[in-house]
Amino acid sequence: MVTEEEALKLTIEESESVATNTRLGDSHDEKSNGNDTASPLLTWTYEDAFNDLERDPVNLAHRMIFLGLGSIHTTGSQTAHAIHDLAARPELVKSLREEIEEVRTAEKGWEKAALVKMWRLDSFMSESKRMNPPALTAVFHRLAMEPLVLFDGTRIPKGTFIAIAAASNLLNPDVVLDP
Repeated sequence: MVTEEEALKLTIEESESVATNTRLGDSHDEKSNGNDTASPLLTWTYEDAFNDLERDPVNLAHRMIFLGLGSIHTTGSQTAHAIHDLAARPELVKSLREEIEEVRTAEKGWEKAALVKMWRLDSFMSESKRMNPPALTAVFHRLAMEPLVLFDGTRIPKGTFIAIAAASNLLNPDVVLDP
């Protein structure tokens, strides 16, 4: 098992490699350190950085670890929600299974080309995500950069974080047709 310190060291090394290769004009598709393919996300993050501080390999490494942890959590959570939703709607199992088997047979496996042809599965997963947002305030997060006055007279001071509840909007028939 890799320790947190070892993972950070490896990520920093890859960040340094991407920074060096990008400065030299190499593509992220080329080999990094002669044996590993550089992460497209890491390369994009480096190339899109606003300043040298954001391009610093240690900062890039921390950002990659943060993104990795976030993606693991949301993927696991959404998978669990989809399984629970499927258990609550067993009448969907046959249709989804038929589509998956048809497409897997036609495409000879689980390649990306196969996944994009699984429209029923995609619809099911999208609906599961809509019904189970990753946070109750997932739709809208903003920071007031200046004092605001809303149409009803509500005052929002500069520096106030604003969020709108996702679940109430996603289940509202005035917002979503047939929630």
